[in-house]
Amino acid sequence: MGFGCEVMAKSSTLYTMIPEAEATGRCEIRPESYVFNVAVNASGRTTGVHYFDRDNHEQFQKARAVVVSANGAETSRLLLNSASPRFPQGLANSSGMVGKYLMFNVGTGVHAVFEHELNEYKSVQVTRILHDFYLADPKRGFYGGGGIDGRIGGQPAGWALASGNAPGMEAEDVIKPPSQLIAVAQYAILVVGLVMVLIGVLVMVANSHGT
Repeated sequence: MGFGCEVMAKSSTLYTMIPEAEATGRCEIRPESYVFNVAVNASGRTTGVHYFDRDNHEQFQKARAVVVSANGAETSRLLLNSASPRFPQGLANSSGMVGKYLMFNVGTGVHAVFEHELNEYKSVQVTRILHDFYLADPKRGFYGGGGIDGRIGGQPAGWALASGNAPGMEAEDVIKPPSQLIAVAQYAILVVGLVMVLIGVLVMVANSHGT
């Protein structure tokens, strides 16, 4: 969900889809609650979900359909924790592969200043990502290509601290941060990345042991 926007200008679900859904009277948001089991009947159809509410009390929500969308680690954990006599290995896990072979996204970025307006809200990309190059030729020895994500990533301060010129600034006006600060920032990013990888590995190991 991320952080909100007090002027409702940020294109976040907090100010777009969720308010529209609540306005219909058929949607209820239950914050600080988490599902730990998707229940199914003898025929294998879902009947609802078991969850803990914000007071850590176990609840059951009846449902005709359940949408599981909790990213890589938490989706796998929920499916594995939803094992039943009908699905002893967990939901959607007849292959035994759920929770294994975790793959992280990698990428690189380039800052550029264009000589004309891009009007990113138009055309095929619409300010986000282009997947024309996602499919790769298997002859290259790997599956899956990548996307081109075009956006304004940095804020004015970030541009000013960048190695290149900030928009509208001359080379001599660019702020040059101390080399020690750059080293500390790079080290912090590296540590955070390693911690995230370690957490992902630990979650996968825990899932593989059925915890």
